[in-house]
Amino acid sequence: LIDEARTPLIISKQVAAPANKYKTAYTLAEALKPDVHYKIDLKNKACTLNEIGYRDSENALGIESLFEIQADGQAWAPYIVNAINAKELFKKDVDYSVLTDKDGNKVGVAIIDSF
Repeated sequence: LIDEARTPLIISKQVAAPANKYKTAYTLAEALKPDVHYKIDLKNKACTLNEIGYRDSENALGIESLFEIQADGQAWAPYIVNAINAKELFKKDVDYSVLTDKDGNKVGVAIIDSF
């Protein structure tokens, strides 16, 4: 039996997401520009910050390094890179859907499986 899954199954418990960190990363990603701050690799569906991108992100956040562990126990690097990936590589209602409650309030995001 051969498992040909492209995405590994991850079994874990639910943890609280730092919403303010995601919002800050989103705002910063909107200010960064392709080919100036990062490179887009469409084949591998990934974006990579370059030296200018790291420097400008660190300056905007007022930190020494995106990899420095902050008071919340996490570094900024994955949040910034994920926000750039979301901005450049994922399309609403194609790759993801915004979840709402019965009152129309946004409550989360669901990834749309292409298979």
